[in-house]
Amino acid sequence: MVLDNRFSSAEFSKLGLNSKISRKRADLLSKEIEQRISKKIRSKVQAIVCQLNSVGHSISFCEEDNNCYMYEQNVDSPDAKEIKGLRIAVDYMVSTGYSHLVDNNPEN
Repeated sequence: MVLDNRFSSAEFSKLGLNSKISRKRADLLSKEIEQRISKKIRSKVQAIVCQLNSVGHSISFCEEDNNCYMYEQNVDSPDAKEIKGLRIAVDYMVSTGYSHLVDNNPEN
């Protein structure tokens, strides 16, 4: 997916403020932004984890869940009931919309 004329100001204007179709287009834009930044965020966090491991930690990637990357201390035993040590969770949110912020109704 690419940022093309579908996301231009003129195209959003054609779709209308607060319309269902402009909401769908804004959601599509959110997905595009997420795809573009997701790999960069994860690689930056991985670089930080490597630096932390170089100063004595033993952290590794453990889970990804809806724009959240989690890293935890390696555990020696698979039977361990709790993880002790450093834990890192990085999550992010992309929010988009095409709407007005004021009420155009003069009676309000």
